[in-house]
Amino acid sequence: MYQNNDNTNATFFVSHYLSNANICKENDEIDDILNNIKEIGNFVIVTDSNNKYKGIYKIADLLNGNKNIIYYHPIFDTANVTELIKFKRISKQSIIPVIDNNNVVVGIITSDTLKELIRIDFVEDYYRQAGFTSQERKSFDDGKRMGRRLPTLFMAFLTLFAIGIAMTAFVEEIEEYPLFAIYQVMILIVSSGYAIMVNSKAIHYLRFKKLGLKTNAHFVRGELKKGFVIALVLGIITFVIIYFYCVINKKTIFSEEFYASDAMLFSGITALGLFFSIIEASTIGLGGPFIIDHLHLDISTSSQIFIRTLTSSICVFIFYIWIIIGVSLI
Repeated sequence: MYQNNDNTNATFFVSHYLSNANICKENDEIDDILNNIKEIGNFVIVTDSNNKYKGIYKIADLLNGNKNIIYYHPIFDTANVTELIKFKRISKQSIIPVIDNNNVVVGIITSDTLKELIRIDFVEDYYRQAGFTSQERKSFDDGKRMGRRLPTLFMAFLTLFAIGIAMTAFVEEIEEYPLFAIYQVMILIVSSGYAIMVNSKAIHYLRFKKLGLKTNAHFVRGELKKGFVIALVLGIITFVIIYFYCVINKKTIFSEEFYASDAMLFSGITALGLFFSIIEASTIGLGGPFIIDHLHLDISTSSQIFIRTLTSSICVFIFYIWIIIGVSLI
C-alpha cells in the first residue's frame, strides 16, 4: 500500500507506492465480479487467463449489465517517480495500472497517491529554487544554506555591476532625456516578468511532458510565436498610449514645442524597445531551462534571479540602442 515519504525523488520506484485493486478475468460473469469486489473504487482491473493485463471494467457499466473493457495505459513497476508524474500529466487517467515485465498486474497507483506524489515533487522544486533539496533541509544549518545561495547572488551582482559600468555609455542620453529612464523601468519590469512566466512553463514542460526532439521543437516554436504576438500587442498599445499622451499635453521630450513627428518618434522608440525586449525575454525564458537540461543539470537551477538578471541586462542595451538611433534622426 502507499506510504507517504517526504524524500520522494527520481530514485524511488513506482513499486514503493502501490495500492491493491479489484482484479477479474475477462471471461468472469458480471455477478461473480461484483460479488468478489474487496477494494473500494469504481473500477475492476481485467486480465486474461494468464493474468496478463487487458484493461478495466467500470463498476457502473457492470451494474448496467455491460462488460466494456476500457484500456487504461499501464506503467512498469520499474519506472521511477519522476517518470510516473510525467506519465500522469500526459495520460490524464484517474488511476494507473502497474505491471511487471511479463505484463502481469502487480497493483495500481490511485489518484490520491498521485496527488500526494505531485505535491511532494513540487515541494522539492521549491527547495531546489532556494538552492538545496528537502533532504539537505534537515541537515543544513543557516550558515550552509546561506553558502549555497551566495554564489548565485554573487554572479548576479557581478553581472549587474558590469551592466552599471557599461551604462555609462548612455549617460548623455539619460541626462538629456531623463523621461526615458522611467520607461526603461517599465520595460524591465514587464519583460523580466514575462521571462519568468515562460521560464516556469518551460521548466514544467521539461519535467513532465518532454517526449522528443520533434515535440520539443513544436513546443519552443509555439512559445516563441506567442511571445511575438504578445510583444506586438504590447508594442502597439504602448505606442498608442504614449503618442496620445504627447498629443494631449502638446509636448514631447525632444523640444518645448509640439511636433507630431517627435511624438511618433518618442512613442516608436519606447514601443520598439518593449517589443524587442519581450521577444528577448521569451527567448531567454525558454532557452535557460533547455540549455541547462541539455547539460544534464537540474533545470530547477534555472532560477528566477538568473533569468531576471540576464533579461534585464540585455533589455537595457536594447532600449538605449533604440534611443541612440531615434535621437540621431532628430
